[in-house]
Amino acid sequence: MQALAGLSRVVAKRRRRSPADAVQAVVNLWDSRFEGVHCDVPCLARNHQDANSAAGELEDRLRALFADRVDRLTEGEEVKKWRKKLQSTLDEINGVSYLLGRPNNPGVCQQLCDKKKGLSAERDLIGKRLGEFKSAMNCIQAHLEGNKDEVEGVQVLKFGASFDWNRIYCLISRERRRLEDGLPIYAYRRDILQQIHLQQLEPSLDV
Repeated sequence: MQALAGLSRVVAKRRRRSPADAVQAVVNLWDSRFEGVHCDVPCLARNHQDANSAAGELEDRLRALFADRVDRLTEGEEVKKWRKKLQSTLDEINGVSYLLGRPNNPGVCQQLCDKKKGLSAERDLIGKRLGEFKSAMNCIQAHLEGNKDEVEGVQVLKFGASFDWNRIYCLISRERRRLEDGLPIYAYRRDILQQIHLQQLEPSLDV
């Protein structure tokens, strides 16, 4: 499969290919990179005779491709898994609350209170984790759509005026891994950036 991808990259750069074919080849290669087929950075060869005329079409096609990938992740299996976990935690909290409403001896009551406290902390952490992922995907989507100024709150990701496709791809992959890993610090990224913002300091890029 990697050999086929490599062959496609070579073909995409040959001058005899039409602009439409070259654009399609690059789009296909980015699509296959999202599928994990290869780790290369597809692009139009600068010496392609129609590179300038094809650049605009390629940008539009890649914006659509990347936006579709972001949409898939936003409603993907990993997000569904964490939402299911969140609902399960909420159900447990409701169950403990029901037991607390019944007569209990002091020892049992304390155990239930401690359990509810732990479950509530887990609920908040999962909610924040999902919120961080959604915020990052919204930033990327806004950049792809040219609506960066419409992102509400602190922007967890910042972009320049042009489209750096490899950087965008790496950011999408990184945010997905962070959601999968479930590290606690990831859930508090916006809080950290908000504090930096309130202190009138410039937030670091790609925190």
